[in-house]
Amino acid sequence: MNSSDAFGKDEPYSDIELHVITKEPIYLENPEFIYGKFKIEISLNEKGAFVKKAKEIGDSWAIKAGSFIHIQTVYNPFNFFE
Repeated sequence: MNSSDAFGKDEPYSDIELHVITKEPIYLENPEFIYGKFKIEISLNEKGAFVKKAKEIGDSWAIKAGSFIHIQTVYNPFNFFE
């Protein structure tokens, strides 16, 4: 989980951002939705693609880097985020 909720800094309109790492590429048609009072955003990536994105340095690196560094795991059976 990568969001203000993961670090106890959530506000009334904070969203919940989830990284889902898969062994094989999977397509999810609606990666953003509303569940009750929460907006959920799902980043669905194959392991190699996630690592590649994390290594990219571009003009928005300062904004995107936190989503790869500041992660609170919810379910991590293969210790990917350790």
